[in-house]
Formats: sequence, structure tokens, C-alpha cells
Amino acid sequence: MTNWPRRKSLGHCVPTWVDTNCDWFITIACAPRGLNQLAKPEVKEALTVAIEYYRQANQLEPRVWVAMPDHLHLIAKFDHRRGMATTITALKRHIAARQGVKWQRGFFDHRLRSTTEVEAKSMYVRMNPVRAGLVAHPENWPYRGERERTNRQEGNG
Repeated sequence: MTNWPRRKSLGHCVPTWVDTNCDWFITIACAPRGLNQLAKPEVKEALTVAIEYYRQANQLEPRVWVAMPDHLHLIAKFDHRRGMATTITALKRHIAARQGVKWQRGFFDHRLRSTTEVEAKSMYVRMNPVRAGLVAHPENWPYRGERERTNRQEGNG
């Protein structure tokens, strides 16, 4: 048996020097991959309600999200006092309990450092169903949400 190096778990703590008003690109994968757990009307409704709940609780400020069959992309700002990992874990737990979605452990996060990067990654998220051959145009994919931000919410680090 080969002793492969064990992959290190990456923390999701935001360093204190990072602008607390920046957007984050998040990917949350289902287990197993390849099985449609998310691209369903009832899961879309549950995601919409949950994301709005966490928005109203000031735990996240979503920009755009797309539920693919086996993963979720989200671009959002997070309440750094509560912590991104705490909010994502709560969101995953909520959807798992109500819709039976099985998630992989953890999630991927990437800080978006400029307005240009936010716009490029937002387009990437919107175009994900098109690249996967699921629809011809991003607006035809029903399992998504988008929220316009006010000037107060804008800004990036």
C-alpha cells in the first residue's frame, strides 16, 4: 500500500488585515459528485429561502448563486464577526435537513480582490450551466439567484 501524503485541511478564517467588505467566491460540492441533488425546484426554493434568511440576519450579502446538479457556486460578502465557515456550515446543515442533500466536507473559498475580479467571477458563475451544456443561455437556467446591491453594499478590498 502506498503512503500518500495526507491533504491538509484549509481553514476558512479571514485574516484581520483583509478588508471586511470584500466579496468571496464559494463552491460547495455534493457527495457523491455526478448525482443531481441540487438542480430541482424544491431545492432551489429551499436555497432561495435559506440565502434570504441569512441575508436578513446580516450573515451574508449574496450577489449571485447557481445550483448545478452536484455543486453550488455563491458570490457573497460575509459577516466577519460571525465567520464565513459558520454561515456556510449553517446553510449546508439547513439544506441537508430540509432537502436531504449530502454535502462533501468543507467548501472552497476565494477572496475577490477587485470589482473587475467580482464581475469576471460572477460571469463565470452565471455561465456554469452553459459550459456544462445544460442550457444555451444563462438566464434559461432556473436554479439560480441574483441580487442587485445598493451603493452602501458595494465596495471591495
